[in-house]
Amino acid sequence: MMVYIKWCGRRGRALDKAKTIIAVMELPQKAPGLKLAVILLAAYAAVWIALEGNLLRVTMLGWGTAVVALGAIYERLLGGRQVSLVLWFGVAAALGVIVGFSSAVLTLLFMALKSGLHAHGPEFSPAQIDWVVEQVPWWSSAGLLAGVGVALIAVAAWRIEEGGQATGDGVRPTADD
Repeated sequence: MMVYIKWCGRRGRALDKAKTIIAVMELPQKAPGLKLAVILLAAYAAVWIALEGNLLRVTMLGWGTAVVALGAIYERLLGGRQVSLVLWFGVAAALGVIVGFSSAVLTLLFMALKSGLHAHGPEFSPAQIDWVVEQVPWWSSAGLLAGVGVALIAVAAWRIEEGGQATGDGVRPTADD
C-alpha cells in the first residue's frame, strides 16, 4: 500500500515538483518460531542450571532470553500493526540496541543466580564478570546492526510480496501499483 503526500514549503504551500513517497507495511501478527524458541530456551536453561559455570553457556542463555523476550514484546506491542518504513527502521534499530544491552544484563543476572545456587563458591571469576561488563557497548552495537539488518530483510520481503520486482538499484513497484 503506497501513500503519496505532497511536500510543503515553510508556509504550507505545496511544491508542485517535489513528491515524497511514504510506504506503509503491515507487520505480521505473530513472531515466527517464538513457541519453538521458548521451548528450546527452557530446555537449555534446565540443562544449564545443572552444569558447572561456563562463560560461553551463560552468555548463550543471556542472548537467548533477550531474543525470546523481544519476540514476546513484538507480538504484544507491534504484531499486526501498520507502520511506515521510517518508523519500522527506527523501532527495529532501537529494539536491537535493547536486546544487545539486555543480553549483557541478563548474562550478569544468570551469573549471579548460578553462583548463588551452587554453594561451593563462586562459579565465575571477577575477570569473567568484568569481561561481560566491558562487552555492553559492543553487544549493544551488534544489536543495533542486527536490528537494522532484520528491518532491511523484512522490508525487502514485504516489497517482493507486495508485487515489486528486484532491480539493480532496489525493489521497484510493478506497473500494477
